[in-house]
Order: sequence, then C-alpha cells, then structure tokens
Amino acid sequence: MGKQILLLLIFTSFCFLASSQNLVPNHSFENYDTSYTATIFPYFNHTFEALNEWRTEWDMFNTPDLFFEESYIFFQDIPLFDLVTQFYEIELGENYASSPTNYAGFQYPRTGSNYIGIRTETPIVLNTNGTFSNNPYFEYIQIGLNDTLEAGKSYQVSFYVSAAENNILENNTLGVLLSEESEFNFGTLPVDPDIVVNDSLTSSEEWVEIKGNYIAEGGEKFLSIGNLNLVTVADTFILEGLFNSIYYYIDDVSVFENKTLDTTLCPNDTLVLSANIGSSHHLWQDGSTDSVFNVTEAGTYWYRGTYENINHTDTFIVNYYEPLTITTTGDTSICYNESIEIVASHNFNNVQYNWSTGDTTNSITVSESGLYTIAITNLCQKQAETIMITQIPKIEFELGNDTILCHNASLLLSPQLNNGTYYWQDGSNEFIYLVNNSGQYSLTISNECESDTDSINIEILDQLELDLGQDLVVCEFPITLSVYNEGAQYTWHDESENDFFTINESSTISVNVSNECESLNDTLNINHFCGCEFFIPTAFTPNNDKKNDLFDVTIDPQCQLKKYRITIYNRWGENIFSSDNITHKWNGKFKNKLIQSGVYSYHIEYQFYGEARKRILGSLLLIN
Repeated sequence: MGKQILLLLIFTSFCFLASSQNLVPNHSFENYDTSYTATIFPYFNHTFEALNEWRTEWDMFNTPDLFFEESYIFFQDIPLFDLVTQFYEIELGENYASSPTNYAGFQYPRTGSNYIGIRTETPIVLNTNGTFSNNPYFEYIQIGLNDTLEAGKSYQVSFYVSAAENNILENNTLGVLLSEESEFNFGTLPVDPDIVVNDSLTSSEEWVEIKGNYIAEGGEKFLSIGNLNLVTVADTFILEGLFNSIYYYIDDVSVFENKTLDTTLCPNDTLVLSANIGSSHHLWQDGSTDSVFNVTEAGTYWYRGTYENINHTDTFIVNYYEPLTITTTGDTSICYNESIEIVASHNFNNVQYNWSTGDTTNSITVSESGLYTIAITNLCQKQAETIMITQIPKIEFELGNDTILCHNASLLLSPQLNNGTYYWQDGSNEFIYLVNNSGQYSLTISNECESDTDSINIEILDQLELDLGQDLVVCEFPITLSVYNEGAQYTWHDESENDFFTINESSTISVNVSNECESLNDTLNINHFCGCEFFIPTAFTPNNDKKNDLFDVTIDPQCQLKKYRITIYNRWGENIFSSDNITHKWNGKFKNKLIQSGVYSYHIEYQFYGEARKRILGSLLLIN
C-alpha cells in the first residue's frame, strides 16, 4: 500500500481533510545557506556543504553536489577561482554547479529550483593533495528524519533519479538505508540497503521514481542514499577529461507512513474518502475524478493522485459489520431452591455488557423471580434483551383441621394455590373441592419441582330427631323411653345424661337432645290406667229442655282412641247420623228435622291405643 494521502471519515453528508506528512526535511533540496563560502580546496566540489539538514562524509576530496540557479554567487569570492578552473580544465566556470546546465550534463529540477548529484562509482579519485588514486570512490547523502520510525509500521520510501548526460556507464547500485545511527563512512560501509534499484538507470531526460515499502524495526531515525554496498561495475575506467564517474541527479526524497486504510464500518454508515489538500490529478477505481468519494457498500477501493509533486496510489478494503444480535437463555422458570445462569451471546467482539442488576459480565446468576435486562453495546450500536425469570414457589398448603359439619352445611376446600397439578382423592383436578358428605378427603399438588399431600377428615352430623309422642296412659310400670341420636348429648329433667330414661310411675318427664349444630326439647306426661269403657245412654229426649237433649257417647278421659266411628240407622236401615269424632253428639235430627220418637239402632267401631279394633252394636230410644 502506498503513502496515505486519503483521510477516512464516517459522515452522512460531508467530511474534513487531513494529510500525512513527509518525514524527510528539505526533501527537494530547496533550503540552503546563501551565505556559505567554500573553504576546502578545490572549492567548486563543495556546494553540498551549503545544504540545510543534509550531510555526507566530509573527509574526502570530492563530495555530492548541490545544483542551483544562483550557484555562481558561491564562487565569486573564492580565491584564485579562475586559476583553479583552468588547472582542472573546468570550462563552465561559474555554471559548474548550476541548474539546469552543470558539469555533469543538463537536467531541469523535477520540482522547485534545486537538485543534487551523486557519484555511485568513480575508479580514479582526485586526492586532496592534487594526486590521483586508483582506489574506487563512492558518494552518499544522509539526513535525519523528522520523526523516529515506529516498530511494525509500514513506510513508503521514494526518491527520483535521472542519469547524468556525461555518464560513461550506468548501473543499478543506488539504494536507501534506514538506520538508528548516522555514522556511516568508509569505515562502516559496505552495508546492505533496505530499498534497492532493480533495473539499470539510463534515462538522462526523465526523472525516474525509485520507490519501496519498508517495515520498521523501530528506532530508525536516519535515511542514507548511495551505492551503500560499494558495488563496482568495472575494474578500470578510461579517463576522459575529469569526468570518469557513474553519476546521477537526485530530487524529491520522501518517507511517508503507510496508514492502514482498510476499515470496517457500522451498518448504514457512509464513509467519505477525501484526498489531501494540495493533491491533484484525482482518479478513483470507478473512473471518477473528484477529490472525494462516498463509500456506501463493502468493496475494494483505490485512489491515484499527486501530492507534493509525488504520485501515489492507495488501495484499501471496506467491510461492514453485521448488525449486532443478542441470544440469551430466554424466559424460563426455576424451582424455589435453585438458581440459574443467564448467558448473553452475541455476534461481535469487544462489547460492553450492562445488566439491570449492575453486572458487566456476559452472564449473571439469579435466584429470584423478576425481569432482567441485558444491554450489549459495541462500537456501532446498542441492543437490549429482556428475560423473565419465574421462580416456582415451594408447595405449602393445608386442608385444615379435621372438621364436623351440621347436617345442612357444606365445606369448600380451597388450598389457595393456583399453580401446579391438583389430584383429589376421587381423581378430580379442580383448584377447589366442595364437601357434602362425611369422609376423608386428600389432595396432592405437584409441579416440576416437587409434590405435597394433605388430608382432612370431615364428619357431617345427621339432623337430630326427638319426639316423645303423645302423653301416655300406662297400666303397667316400668317403661323405658330412648332418644338416641348419633353424636348427641342428652339432659333429662333429673339431670341424667343417658340416651334413655326409665319411668316407674305416673309422672311428667322432659329431655334436651343437642349437638354442635342444634338443640331439641320435648315433654311427656305418663298416667297410670288399666282399661277403657264406653258410656252409652239407652234413651234421650231432644225436646230442648236442656235435659238429656243429646245422644252423648263418652269414655274415660284417660282412654285414648286411636280410631272411632259411630253410625245410627232407622228401622229401614237408613243412615241418619254418623261421625268419626266422639265429641260430636246427635241432636235427634235428620236433614235438619227432628225425627219421630222410636227405637233406633247404632253401630260403633273403635280402637284404643294398644288394642285391637272392636265393635259395639246396640239400640236407643228417642222420645220427643
């Protein structure tokens, strides 16, 4: 990937611009000391000394050259300059180090007004004492970077080269070294460069870019350019005047950090790519030529443009994160004596968890019913999920104590638990049970955690019954009366508490029979009597003299008739009077008319209590 000349910003409508800086100061050799005066013989070889920031090995007769339009100023005050140029047969005089014409040939600066020249190999060297040496001679340049390189980062290293017209040969020995130390000289070279030239450099008309990427080890502070590994292309050179070197012009040196442009965007985000201010000749992968490009979908994108007169290409990949999704344990139930771990899973790395409990882990353990919320936040969005935990309570119920009910009462058994499975003693499974009969009732309640059983005995009392009957006439004693009722209590008139009472003589007795539900009382009179007879008159006179006006059949008051029927007939057998009531007396009339005197017959059917049915047949005399 090339130098970062694009800025990644996520917007929906606009973006701002930024740039990556060239770490090489005075990269185009434009800054130099205009007051510099050469002090080392033969003077004209030392214009490079005027450059700001750049350096070389000064313990040499020849040095790299700075070529600039006003170089003649440097030579005006040099002592014996004309004599020196004649001695060394320098024909250009004050244009010796000028631009674009100079002693190595002709070339315009790539940018600005200046550039430098460097010998990659010179087999014959002019020594400082004016003699020549056959030891090969090499030049290099070095500069301290604006910032130290960081370990692991990628940097794009670039410089432009043009071969001098006066070259006698060409080679590909130029290279770049990035180092922590600056003390490279004849004592430390050769060294292997980090960026090398693969093809021979032959063009003297165009500037050729030498470019490569460098992964920093960390701490590199200095950049050096030259034939650093001291490679020679020939054993000897033919001396043609004084130019017997392989010579190259150099301009526009740069080191840019390769910013990582590959990125992943949040869903629905828009990425605005913007070229640096000052860049030009824009070209995007789709052929568009604007300075900005809006990215709305995943893909591979590239940009080509010119920045600080250096051509660059950036290629990068844009991906989109999947929408954040959450998967949890889900709504669930737990037993009253258990706990559960609620786990929140998701499809994203590096998220933040926030539970409604205050926890910030991916799971929590809970043991109580409630609504639990997990919110997961990533760099794009926030999603929340709610989980309902229901705690199944312990089964605790009672049907109650054993109970006695009155005969007309019922009992509703309701355990007050509306959960679980109910199983009553008769197989029913309702939440309530209505009891109307005596017995034992049981209920088992079960759920997914446990089961529990309880039972209750219920007795429903019969309705009390108490009837001593009609008063009694008794001929023989003792007699015993029973008033037994199941589960009842008894209190007789004499405070006795048995369910029976024995009577030995005529008396009046009373009894109270009671239970939890009701209380009954009754009284009975008992008289001694051994027989009953009818008193039937033989005649009567219905003449309204208030004496013997009615035919009156009577019995002893102690006698108790169970059944009674009297019928009176005339001599022709016609029923002229009948009654079922012994107190109903005949007044001698038939059809509301007094009948004539005469003899009439009667027929009485009766039954005393405790005796069989009997009849009495007789006649009576009616006298008017």
